[in-house]
Amino acid sequence: MNVGRNSMKICWLLENVHKTEFTKMVLAIGDSGFDSMHWNPEWDSQNDLQVLRNFNVNTLYIFWGSLNVAHRLYLMHRNIISFCAVKEFACSSFYLAAKEWILNKDWNYSTAIETVGKGPLFIRPDDALKSFSGRVLNKISLKELDFGVHFQDQNLPVITSSVKSLPPDEWRFVIVRDRVITGSPKFYGSDVIESFRAREFADRAVKSFCAPEIVWTIDVCRYKGDFYIIEANPFSGAQLYESDMKIIIKEVSSTVNW
Repeated sequence: MNVGRNSMKICWLLENVHKTEFTKMVLAIGDSGFDSMHWNPEWDSQNDLQVLRNFNVNTLYIFWGSLNVAHRLYLMHRNIISFCAVKEFACSSFYLAAKEWILNKDWNYSTAIETVGKGPLFIRPDDALKSFSGRVLNKISLKELDFGVHFQDQNLPVITSSVKSLPPDEWRFVIVRDRVITGSPKFYGSDVIESFRAREFADRAVKSFCAPEIVWTIDVCRYKGDFYIIEANPFSGAQLYESDMKIIIKEVSSTVNW
């Protein structure tokens, strides 16, 4: 996607989903010399044309917040940049591209209804919008998958794999094209050396296959002595934990400002 519009002013459009990160992001944007604007929750119920009336046509907005809003703005294709090409992050697509590096090499593609009665298995939606959170179930049922609450289609595509006992360490890294720009442990107490090694692994891995989007994230874990990619996610709907917000603002802004 060609998003370069170097004659336009840049403003970050932020949804206050992750409150601590939101505050850090606002401060980093100001320190970096950019403007920021807050997503109004009232816009959630407005149609796209009503929402667009709130934005200056001569300004380029970069969105970060919830996955659902990020996807909605991605589909608008106006002067709002939302890095949320969800189709590119489907496990059935990404796992094939990154097959050398992924944790769940024994994955299977099926539908929710086809998995009923099976287990123990790890199960998650195939798509990046995550109709339900990934989970381990001893015996899969539609009720245990929150059917009727978070999704209504029994034929929802899902991914299953064997159950793996993972250590508590896990990292999220922010990627621009094929380069790690910053990252953070997802949980407190991670070893500094392990975090450095996880980043080295991530940097090697993302250079070996085509990036699903210009800006994106990956989650990395350590399992039986080796590092693996758990999943990839769209940047604009991703939690950033303790990542360096100033680096993110600088690097992401530069991808749209040329």
